[in-house]
Amino acid sequence: MSHPAGRTAVLLSGGLDSAVLLADEATRGDVVPVYVTVGLAWEMAERAAVEALLEALRALKRNGDSRDALPRMLDWDERQRLVRLPEYIALEKRYAQ
Repeated sequence: MSHPAGRTAVLLSGGLDSAVLLADEATRGDVVPVYVTVGLAWEMAERAAVEALLEALRALKRNGDSRDALPRMLDWDERQRLVRLPEYIALEKRYAQ
């Protein structure tokens, strides 16, 4: 079902909820992502996540899969290192006692 105007605006925060909403709306027609900036420290990281998501959605629409977006995707081990999971686990063990 397409929207009457043919396009829908989706307010994005870079989080899971807005990613799911964006992907769902994209199945119905053209989506215009809107990311509001107010100067917070984490906005650059969120915008990078939104751009990667949009790239993956374009690849899905174009090819039916996300292989074109693979170079920008992290595997699980890279993700764990990026979020510094080993350090978190060490701190948790230290302060859980």
